[in-house]
Amino acid sequence: MSFYIPRLTIPDCDRRLFEKIAVANPRFYDMNLIDGQLEIIMSLTHNKTNQIETCIVKQVTSWCDNNENMIGHCGGPTGCFILPNGDVLGPDASVVLYDRWNVLSEDEKDETFPQVTPNFIVELRSKSSSSPSCHRKMLRWMDGGAEEGFLIDPIADPQTVKIYTHDANTNKIIWQDHIKPQTITSQVLTGFTMNMQRILW
Repeated sequence: MSFYIPRLTIPDCDRRLFEKIAVANPRFYDMNLIDGQLEIIMSLTHNKTNQIETCIVKQVTSWCDNNENMIGHCGGPTGCFILPNGDVLGPDASVVLYDRWNVLSEDEKDETFPQVTPNFIVELRSKSSSSPSCHRKMLRWMDGGAEEGFLIDPIADPQTVKIYTHDANTNKIIWQDHIKPQTITSQVLTGFTMNMQRILW
């Protein structure tokens, strides 16, 4: 008998309750607040998923270290952001560029969950997440102001990377599937190319 519950949803949750739960349980759960519904996902990841996540964060952080003059904030999987629509989402990796980050006051920058949407985010699908739920989350990111997002799915067959952007003419959210790419290149982070060889196998 399995006692593992990969995902819980709690309706009628507000940001204050979300923050209390998140601060009290920083290492055991991934949480998102979407349309007033708290989603709690067990973050005890499979060893392979943890290795992939580490590789992703390392590559994003390395780019940020080499482009400090462009960076406002660079984060990994333990941070969350408050979007303009009130959603509170946590990515696996994120970058807020300098101009967007510095609109915030010093007090706003120090908040547990800054009220800003990253310009660039990466989401990694884990075994506890379905493909449709990951896609919905990416749409929330993009609708909330993200300029570009990578959704990496090592579980799909074949393994895929979806790159989300906005159409330059209509500003509608668009996405494109890449099947087991060797690399993926960002259009938002100048010069950033993610090596996928240790992420997809």
